[in-house]
Amino acid sequence: MGETGCRISEIVGLRKQDVCLENRILKIQPYPARRLKNETSRRNIALVSQAYDALTLMWKTSDTAFIFPKYVSENFSNLEYAQKNFNTWLKKNYDGRTSHCLRHTFRDQLRSMECPIELIDQIGGWRTINGAGTRYGNGYPMEVLRKYMEMTAIPTDAS
Repeated sequence: MGETGCRISEIVGLRKQDVCLENRILKIQPYPARRLKNETSRRNIALVSQAYDALTLMWKTSDTAFIFPKYVSENFSNLEYAQKNFNTWLKKNYDGRTSHCLRHTFRDQLRSMECPIELIDQIGGWRTINGAGTRYGNGYPMEVLRKYMEMTAIPTDAS
């Protein structure tokens, strides 16, 4: 979550088909067991560093079509339970912080790199504040997203 800017439900609800390891792309899209917050939540995200490593490991170790089968399947979704568990752990170990703090911190990291606001909104699936013109076209290409995502990457030797 810290390297993608995703909501916890977007990560926990991932299916294997949503993760393209070869191209290092994460596809956030709705399906019957998981809805998205809004239409701008549907997006592709460049996978970098530890996010790529973690999703590769989870993808390979899951024996179902889902990355986190404990919390979601074709006919079952327990995303609220996952969020409660993760937030309880975070609060206990990280001074009362929640999963949403990771999302806010990610946005702040992009701001500190002087990332264009349209690109920040595209990466995080936020509704844009700059008006209708920002929704025209296809948005920034994956190479540009990847450039900024790599700048936010958590070093692999971080503890």
